[in-house]
Amino acid sequence: MITLLAAYAQEESYNVSENQKWRIRRMFERGRPNTGRMLGYRLKDGVLQIVPEEAEIVKMIFNDYLSGMGRNLIVKKLIRMGVPTLSGGQWRESTVLGILTNEKYTGDMLLQKTYSVDHLTKKQMINHGERRRYYIENSHEPIIDKETFAKVQQELVRRAEKFQPNAPFSGEYPFTGLIRCGFCGGYFRRKITASGTKYAKPVWICPTFNTYGKDICSAQQIPEKILIEKTSEVLGTADWDRETLLSYVSEIWVPEHNLLMYVFRDGHTEEVAWQNPSRRESWSDEMKQTARERQLRMIERRRKDDGTD
Repeated sequence: MITLLAAYAQEESYNVSENQKWRIRRMFERGRPNTGRMLGYRLKDGVLQIVPEEAEIVKMIFNDYLSGMGRNLIVKKLIRMGVPTLSGGQWRESTVLGILTNEKYTGDMLLQKTYSVDHLTKKQMINHGERRRYYIENSHEPIIDKETFAKVQQELVRRAEKFQPNAPFSGEYPFTGLIRCGFCGGYFRRKITASGTKYAKPVWICPTFNTYGKDICSAQQIPEKILIEKTSEVLGTADWDRETLLSYVSEIWVPEHNLLMYVFRDGHTEEVAWQNPSRRESWSDEMKQTARERQLRMIERRRKDDGTD
């Protein structure tokens, strides 16, 4: 009896799921979304209606991105302004990206972007063509004109090509998942500062500080070069790799500024202080020569302006 009842319940669940899918497909065919909870819009009588005060935030996000601001800076601006998210959580770069790539803000709709794998797990998958998709033009009032939206998509591609090389990094960096922030508890991640310039260098930074600023987390970034040097000191050798490091060290704790605490797997800890090299020491000969030439040009201009030639 238990087996028969379980089979009946499973069949009933399947039928309910199929009926729900059929109902949603009919809605999509008529150009009616099955949800309308998004910044700037609310679903009313099957049509997306603009929420004016939220629409202004959406416009600001698009304009800021086109003006040169990155997603991280936009997140910080929204937090400073006290703009709430619809979910009640924190603003994240992924949230901003979702807004910048949402075609609904142009007045069009792409429906069935995701689909449920089966009625048991209800796991959602991105629809890459496995299910029919429905594109509805001019289905509701736009917040962003299509020209602006197209420019943003082009800029997203341009920045991705600039900062994300075509050959992705397939392994792990030496300190991935090891460095923990003593201010917020987050794990540091690797970042390239001044990317695309001759001043580019890798550093490790707390993601909370990087995203939300020092008002939320007062951690500081640590140059990778210094981390490598201090780790070599602690291990007593410069000949080490990630595997060797993990075999001895379980965590690198950052309890305060300019201090690293290495937590070893045998239970003991070692504290190491570090300092950023002065700007002058970090300059290359080329950088020093460029600075000298710039200074000479400034002196020459002052002489001409003063008429002392």
